[in-house]
Amino acid sequence: MGVVATDLGVVATNLRVVATDLRVVATDLRVVATDLRVVATDLRVVATDLRVVATDLRVVATDLRVVAIVLAKRQYAWVKHFFSSLCFAPVATLRER
Repeated sequence: MGVVATDLGVVATNLRVVATDLRVVATDLRVVATDLRVVATDLRVVATDLRVVATDLRVVATDLRVVAIVLAKRQYAWVKHFFSSLCFAPVATLRER
């Protein structure tokens, strides 16, 4: 009977160790769940930041188009002035081409 009692004591100890391990695993899973919520929040913030960057890039693209138009008009004005000062054919025909 002594051997059986000892074996049952070992089994009981092993069950307590398993119970402790399961509590540790449960705690670890709660930590992982919290970390995943934090990561999800961070990803939402990154997505918002990317949308802001995309909007900023669209604004920059629009600004560059405006700059290109202004430069083209200034270029045309310079060409018109240059040709008119040389008394060449009317520059208005250049624009039509």
